This record gives sequence, structure tokens and C-alpha cells, in this order.
Amino acid sequence: MAVPKWRAEAWFYYTAMVAGGVLVLARVLSQPASLADPNLYWPLLVIPMLVLHNTYIQLPNCDGRICPSGIFVLHAAVVWGPGPAALLAVVEALTNAFKQSADRFWRLLFNVAALSMAIFFATTVAEWFLPRGPADSVASLFSRSMLIALLYYTLNMGAVLGMMSLVQGGLNSNVRSALLWSWASYAVAGVSSGALGLLRGQEVIAIIVGAVILFLTVKTMKHYFGVLKLREELLGKLKATHHATLKTLATAIEAKDPVTHGHVLRVQKLSESLARALGVGPEMLESVTIAALLHDIGKLAVPEYVLYECDDRDPDEQRKVRSHALLGAEILEHSLLGDDVKSFVKHHHERFDGQGYPHGLKGTEIPYGARILAVANMYDKLRHPRNGEEKPVDLALQSLEEESGRGLDPDVVACFCQMIRTCEPVGKERRADDSGTEGALEAELDNLSFVEDVHLSHKETRTLFTLARNIRSTNELSRILDYLLEAIQEFIPCTAARVFLTSRSTHEPELVHAVGMPDMDATSWPNQRWFARLRQWLDRGLEYVEQRNIDNTFAGEDGTSERQAIHTMAMFPIVLNGPDRGMILLCHHQPFSYSEDDRQIVTRMIEHAAASIATAREYEQFQKESVTDALTGLANGRMLRQQGPVLISNTLEEGRTGCVVMLDLNGFKQVNDTLGHHEGDRLLVNVSKLLKEHFRGGDLVARNGGDEFVVVLAGMDPSVLLPRLGKLHEAACRLWPAECRATAAGISCGCAWFPADGTTLAELMKEADVRMYADKRAKKAARERLESDAG
Repeated sequence: MAVPKWRAEAWFYYTAMVAGGVLVLARVLSQPASLADPNLYWPLLVIPMLVLHNTYIQLPNCDGRICPSGIFVLHAAVVWGPGPAALLAVVEALTNAFKQSADRFWRLLFNVAALSMAIFFATTVAEWFLPRGPADSVASLFSRSMLIALLYYTLNMGAVLGMMSLVQGGLNSNVRSALLWSWASYAVAGVSSGALGLLRGQEVIAIIVGAVILFLTVKTMKHYFGVLKLREELLGKLKATHHATLKTLATAIEAKDPVTHGHVLRVQKLSESLARALGVGPEMLESVTIAALLHDIGKLAVPEYVLYECDDRDPDEQRKVRSHALLGAEILEHSLLGDDVKSFVKHHHERFDGQGYPHGLKGTEIPYGARILAVANMYDKLRHPRNGEEKPVDLALQSLEEESGRGLDPDVVACFCQMIRTCEPVGKERRADDSGTEGALEAELDNLSFVEDVHLSHKETRTLFTLARNIRSTNELSRILDYLLEAIQEFIPCTAARVFLTSRSTHEPELVHAVGMPDMDATSWPNQRWFARLRQWLDRGLEYVEQRNIDNTFAGEDGTSERQAIHTMAMFPIVLNGPDRGMILLCHHQPFSYSEDDRQIVTRMIEHAAASIATAREYEQFQKESVTDALTGLANGRMLRQQGPVLISNTLEEGRTGCVVMLDLNGFKQVNDTLGHHEGDRLLVNVSKLLKEHFRGGDLVARNGGDEFVVVLAGMDPSVLLPRLGKLHEAACRLWPAECRATAAGISCGCAWFPADGTTLAELMKEADVRMYADKRAKKAARERLESDAG
């Protein structure tokens, strides 16, 4: 027999009640004269009490029951006094014990003590005021009967409720409902016991009359309570349907804004729990619950692009967002919902200090339900903000307390914080509001299957909107492709993604952007058999292609790295202007099949970005051409004037020296005049390649026009540069056509050092130009001496 786990106060109360019952029964049994009945009538009442122990009436809207055997206890109290009544109360407690399951033994002891004491003291007190006599009048008999019934009800219910409040920590709605309804059984028992008392001395007739009274009473009350129960069930179903409809509507509305997924249901549960904790009435509780479900209904009238903006809203967008409270009240104006619901929706963004909206109400001017809703709403926004940076429970409660008396009602905040903190310790990893809200919320959202469909639909719209906004903000191809792949990965699972565009120079697939798996770099593609497939795919036309069960296609040259293994690849076409084509390759490390919806979403995203991709390519080409010499691929004069001063300035700031070299081709005009400009262009291209080979990657090599070149070098020592220029001249001479070598060949050079010869590009180029022509004259004079000596 398990011992109940009650608090010390409950055990003390229980022990006192049981001891009082024992004392009452001991006193009754110690006075046999009080139990004497020459007709043995009252002991015979045990028989119908045992027969009727399974006959009871279920009370509506609660777990309470009414048992007709109480009539016999009151009848004994009216006719024979407290002794027989106490003993029959023991019988009633014993018969009721068979209906109990948990803690049966402990409940039996308490019920025996409570019932015997209640009827004993009720009868004793009643006889003080209305003593029993051998020939009671009708008025005296009924008065004493009703007085005993009233006292019995008060004492018995007081004892039971006291014990329940100590064990449960309070009284729930079922107990209060049972207390409200059970008075009827005591009133009927009082009237019935008084009627039976009139037949004292006529026991047979009394039993018959009692049976008839019990039968009629049970039938009437069962019918009455049955009708009430049916009415309560119908009202409950209607209420549940009403709430379910509102919840479905609110969830569908909220799905329009995917960022706040689950916000409405969480606020509804928090608001309802808070309203209960504050002890509001049933009507207020109902209004708060409904208002919490509909508090964001005004967002129906707010443009989606404004809702999608989490940060940096301009004043006009902020005004549109704030209008949702007033718009929500206007939407509900023509509904059958109560005025309280509309008022709570309208004012749930008012602040306690009067700085809120829409009407700037202050303090208690704000409806009480709106103040409750404001606390729950702010807490959920702290826990689940739009930017995703949610606060832990303790920090969220701290933020609420900081707003107490400013934005929020301090009494409501104090109650809410106590409610959350007593739910479970806030220091635990699991959320303190899980048990009251979020624990059951996920299962509830899972049952609303349409939510995910609506959520995905609006998520697609939001993603397309964000993609369009982002790609309009830049002309850089890499950033546009970053935005596109980021949007795709929000919907489509992929391990890596690659973007290929047709090269304008080679017309081969060119890898221009990559996300994920960095070892799959551009240099590995030409060595893969998929490169040939990509070329064929671009040549034959654009279509969706999916390949599965790929065996380490992109594992690299050695093919040993498992983390690079790809099992599924899907190619999506990019349609650009004219001959330009492209494709996006999505790779997945597991066998995966993209659905028709997946393909449609990716296709729509690519279509949104295609024009921007084409524009970005043109822009990059224009930029490249604007700073690059079209013939040689070297920097042109514009880039020289842009980058040259920067390179010189940075070198000087670092405390290093540098050099500007002017180079001119010897006899270039003779090449053009003798062999044609096409041969001169070929010579310029070959000399440009030679310059790239002889100078470092960080040096600025530019064609300044015609056959003149300029090189800006940082940190170059003369002892290194001058021998290199000599080798450059020797290599260049071998590039000249044989027909022109006898007249002139090679390169003339002039160097200007900074900061010794100047600190600006113009100064240095001027000095280098003077020295270059000096070198040209020297080379010409040397060649003429050789020719003269040879002649």
C-alpha cells in the first residue's frame, strides 16, 4: 500500500481530520442510549443504502457525482439524532470507497472521518436551535431538516475542499463546478428527509414513500443533468469549432509571413496562460484567447515586400507596418466577435508610457487584455526575432523587466515572469516555455498540413523578391551568382554548385563561379570526362539533365578523397543574349532526385537572374576593354594613369624605391612599311608576351600607344633591373622579321627611379622618356659604327 506524497501541511490536516472522526465515533459508540430504537428502523436503512450504492447522478461539466443514499443519512439525523446519523454516514463513506481507485485506503479514512463529523456536528447544532420532540410539527420538522442539510453541506464540502487545496495546491475548475452543482442533492435530501419524518411510526409506508421519492428524484435529476450535459457538450463543440476556425484562419494569415512561423499560436498559448495566472474572468479569458489568435490579422493589408524587410525599414515602410493594429480592428469591425476582442487587437501595441500606437494610450487607459497580449507578444518576439538572433529565456525575461513600467504593465510583467520561471529553471538548456507552449505547438503545427504549403508558397515569393532586389543592387557577376546560388540553396539541397558560361574567346565552357567543395577547382574540370559532356550539352541545346549514381566523378586526380564524392548531379540551363549560354550544376553527395516543383523553382530563379547575369558580363567586358589594350592584352594608357600613381605612392609609403621604365621598339615603322600592318601587329603581340615573361606579376606593364610601352616596378634594385633589360633587348631582337633585322631591331629602354628622379608618374615618365631616346640614339650610333667597320 503506497503512501501518498503529500506536503507536510496536507498530512497535518489529514491527521487532524481523521483524529476528529475517531473521537466522534468513539463518543457515539460510548453512548448506547443514543442509538436505541425499539423498532430497529434506522439500522434497516443500511439495506437500501447498500442497494443504491451504484446509483448516482453524474454532474454536468465536472467529475462530481450525486448519490441518493445521502437522503437516509439526513433522515436519521432528523428523526433519531446525531448518533445514528454518524454511523449511517460511515456506511455511505464505505459504499463510496468502491468507486475510488487511487489512494483508496487513505481516501476512505478521510471520508469516514469527514462525513461522520459533518453530520454529527450539523445535527448537534441544529438541535440546539430546533430540539427534537415526540410530536414535531410540520414546520419544525422541515425547518430542522433543511438546517441540518445546509450545515451538513457546508461542513462536509469545507472539509473536502480544504484537503484538496492542500494536496493539489489549489482548486481547479472541475472542483468548483462540482461544488456549485452538488448543493442540489443536499437540498433535495433535506426536503425528502423532512417528508419521511412525517411518517414516523409508519415504517412500511415510509419505506415505500422513500423509494418513490428516490426514484422520482433520481429520474428527474438524471434527465435534468443529462439535458445540461448535452447542452454543455454542444456548446463545447461549438466553441471548439469556433476556436479551431479562428486558429486555422490565423495560421493561414501568419503563413503569409514565413519569418514569424508559429508566432500566432505561441502568443495565443502564452496569453491564455498569463490571463489564467492573473485570475481574469471566463469572458475576459475568452476574449484574450481570441484576440491573441487574431492580433496580426491586419498584416493582410500590409504589402509583402514590407513584411519581408527585417531591418532598415524606411519611415514609410515603418508606418505601413504600424498600421496593421488599426487595420486589424477595422477588419474585425463587421464580425460577430465581442468589442473586447476588437479593442485588444487595436491596442496591443500601445505602450504603458504612452509612446505606443495607434492612439498613444497610457497606463490603465490601455485595455487590460491588450496589456496582457503586449507582454506575451514582446516575449515571443524576443525569443523568436525576425533576424534569427533569439534570446535565452533568462535574458528575454530580463528585457521584459527592463520594459516594466515603460512599455509594459508592471503587474502583468511580474506575473508573467513568475509564471515562466516556475515552469522550469531558466538556466536549463531546454526552454522554460516549452512545457506550456512550444512543446505541444510543434505537434499542433504538424497537424495543420496546409501551413507548410502556404509557408513554402510565400517563402518562394519572398525569396524571388529578395533575389530580384539583391541582383538589382550590383553589376558584379560574382555577387549576382552568389545571390542566385544562395536563393537556390534555400529550397534545393545540394553539396556544391558550379556556374558555367560559354567563353567568348574560346567558346568552351568556362567555370565562372563555385560554391562548396573548394577542391573541385577550375583546373580539375578539363581533366574530367564531364568537361566533354558539358561542351556537348552547351552545343546541342539547353535542357534539364539529371545524372545519378555517379562514382567519384569529382573526387580529384587521385580519386581517393571520399568527402568529394558526388552521387547526383543536375544541370539547369541559363539562357542569355545571343550566342551566350550557361548552366548551373548542382551536386549532391547522396542519391537524390529533384522533383518537378524543385526544377520549376530553380528555373524561375534562373529566369529572374538571367538578364542581370548577361548585363554583368557585358559590364565586366566593358570594364576590361576600357582598361586593357585590345591587341596585346596589356594595360592601356587609362589603366596606367589610374594604377601607376597608386603603385608609386604605396611604394614610397612603405619606404621602398622603384622605377618607371619607358620602352620603344626600334625600327617598328619599317616593319609596317615593308611587311604590312598585320606583321607589325604580330610583332606587338609577341613583344607583349615577352614583357609579361620578363617582369613580375605585381608589376604594371602597359602599352602607352603605338610601339611605346611603360612598366612601373616597385622595390626593384638597379643591379637586378639593368641586366634584365639587357636580356629583354636580346630576346626581342630574335622576334624581328629577318627582312628588317639589318636596319633596326630590339627595344630601347629608359629608366627613372623614384624618389630620386621624381615622385609623380608624369615626372618619372618624362625623365624615363629622355633616357629612352638617349638609349635609342646610342643603339643607332653603335649600329652605324658596326656597318661602317663592316664596309
